[in-house]
Formats: sequence, C-alpha cells, structure tokens
Amino acid sequence: MKRILAALRAGSDEPWLITAVMELAGQTGAEVTVLGVDDVESQRFEPLPRAAPLERARDTARQAADRLAEGGVTAEPVARSGPAVETTIEYAREIDADLIVVGSSGTAGVVSRLLGSFPLDLVQKADRQVLVVTQPGSTRG
Repeated sequence: MKRILAALRAGSDEPWLITAVMELAGQTGAEVTVLGVDDVESQRFEPLPRAAPLERARDTARQAADRLAEGGVTAEPVARSGPAVETTIEYAREIDADLIVVGSSGTAGVVSRLLGSFPLDLVQKADRQVLVVTQPGSTRG
C-alpha cells in the first residue's frame, strides 16, 4: 500500500478514524492525504455564504492532519467542494489512492435512510478499497 486517503465531511470530528489511519500508515509506510469535503449538495439551504462550507472542510482536513502529525504521521490536508461521495471518489482517482478510509458514527434509522450514508455509498460506488472505521461503542440497528 502506497497511498491512503482519509475522507472526512466538513465539520466532522472522528478521532477513531484518525487513530486507524495512524496505525495503518505506521504499519505500511503509506503516504496519507486527508480530504475534507464540504458536501455542497446537502449544504445548499444553509444560510452561510458559499465559501463557508469549503473553509469548514479545510479546517476539518487541517485538524485531522495535525492529529496525525502528533502521532508521527505526516499527512497532506486537502479540501474540495462537491457532493461527498463523488468528490471523494474523484480525488482518490486523482491521487491514485490504494485505500479510502472513512469513519462511521453508527448513526442508523430514519435519518440515515433519508439522508443516505456516506460510508455505505462509498463502499458501493468506489472503484478501490474502502475501509469503514466505526466509532468505538457505537451500535447499529
């Protein structure tokens, strides 16, 4: 494995994902890129200016890269605008990532059925391996 892409939606805080990426990078020596995606499709009715979601994605990617650096893993933070799944897949192709790592908080039920599931959609649509890291102690149902 040469390149890992850690994908995060803007504003997400998933320390369990960062821990998993840190361990994978340490074991494989792979380069890491952290992608923050603003998911503009789901943000279109938000009252913030259009630049605000992308800035939030940048902050999310930077914070994750900083956490990785604290653990001894160098990661390049990147932010992109667009629908989360499609944008992540396109960027994974662009950098030729061997693996996409995404977190899941264990949210289930009506909300996830209505809004869709970023990790599930990635698994179903990506043309490369996707590792979904669940939040410790989360329940599915």
